[in-house]
Amino acid sequence: MYESYESSLLGILDQYSAPKPYVLETVKALRDKGIKIGSTTGYTDVMMQVVVPKAKELGYEPDCWFSPDSTGHKGRPFPYMIFRNMEALGLSDVRRVMKVGDTVSDIKEGKNAGVYTVGILEGSSAMGLSREEFKALSPKEKEERSRKVRQMYLEAGADAVGHGYTWRAGIYLKAALCRPAQDSPPEADMRGRKIFLPENVQGVLIPGFSAYDVKKSSGDSF
Repeated sequence: MYESYESSLLGILDQYSAPKPYVLETVKALRDKGIKIGSTTGYTDVMMQVVVPKAKELGYEPDCWFSPDSTGHKGRPFPYMIFRNMEALGLSDVRRVMKVGDTVSDIKEGKNAGVYTVGILEGSSAMGLSREEFKALSPKEKEERSRKVRQMYLEAGADAVGHGYTWRAGIYLKAALCRPAQDSPPEADMRGRKIFLPENVQGVLIPGFSAYDVKKSSGDSF
């Protein structure tokens, strides 16, 4: 059954390899600061052979990425893909690494590795809504959805929580993203602010690919 599912997924993955909004701008800003970019994924290496070339064609290429295939099939929430990234990037101190994710498993992965861990709300797999679906919600519905996902991240141990699509200069690392999770300011306060990170960060691990649309199209969870 899994083999059939994986085969059908491989047939559509290239349609869902585009970087999320503002990832390219964010990656450039981080690299301009000398920060290295890594990535962990729930995809297999075979799936990534489809995703990576297409994403590169569209402008996104992390310095390295690792799937559960590289860690004895121990993916999230195990921390080993983060450690493989650190090894490849030449990073020795978990206190100088930041993990950004959009699922509870991402948060647990980061905390298990001992790195600074940030959860993203809008556009996240945890929220389960596309950008268009989120925009169609009423302000009250947006706030309620965001509150629930924020609480999920906090309970998993997130160090910070950020909004996402509404941040105009970087979906993942805009403005006060790195404040304590309980003190994340409203979206209106974030606009026009510069990226800042925990002190002396050398590497950031970000999920640059949009997986949720793949889940919806395949009719299964991934």
